[in-house]
Amino acid sequence: MGCGGTPYTYVNENEIPPGPGLLTGEDGEATLHSSNPDASQKPTASSETGGVDSQIFQDQQEFQEFQNWKKEREEFEKFQKWKKTPNGQKAYQEFKEWQLWNDYKRWQDSQTGSD
Repeated sequence: MGCGGTPYTYVNENEIPPGPGLLTGEDGEATLHSSNPDASQKPTASSETGGVDSQIFQDQQEFQEFQNWKKEREEFEKFQKWKKTPNGQKAYQEFKEWQLWNDYKRWQDSQTGSD
């Protein structure tokens, strides 16, 4: 009553307060992954938020691209290690011979087509 008589609901400072926040919607919840594929919520730019939603969407896209790049790099590094193993060397050599054979077949086809 000493602060003008307004009601106050105590929220522990170690817990997330209810309601909307910087990265949450109006319901006060942030959705990182939805199990419903039809419920794709892509943020859009709005005049109310000053483009914050579009920046978040762009950051999400860039992060997804980074994850894809990182996965491809890891797969390439695994391939490079495998290629150096005895089984990998033999299989890689066979692959190179197959590529050479394909080049030969293309050359052969171009020779028969030009006659």
